[in-house]
Amino acid sequence: MGAQINQQSAAAGQTVQSSYTTTDLCVKFKRTARTFLRWQSEKWPNPFPKPISASKGADNVYSAKAVDAWEAAGGLNAQVATSNE
Repeated sequence: MGAQINQQSAAAGQTVQSSYTTTDLCVKFKRTARTFLRWQSEKWPNPFPKPISASKGADNVYSAKAVDAWEAAGGLNAQVATSNE
C-alpha cells in the first residue's frame, strides 16, 4: 500500500506527493502508527501535523506539505520562536 502514494502532476512533468498514509509514514520514519499519535501532543515545541482525514481501522491521511515542512523544521526538536513580551 505504501507504493500507492497519492500524487498530483507538477510543472515540467514531475510528480509531487500530495499526501502520506499512516503506512507511508511508518516506512518513512521507521516508527509505529501509535508514535505519530504521541508526536501530535502539544507538549512538544513542534508537534507532528494532525491527519487531514482520520479513520478508525484504516490508514489516516496526512498532508505531505505539512509533514515535509515539519520534518524540514527539525521535527519534534525544532526551535520554535517565542516572544519575550
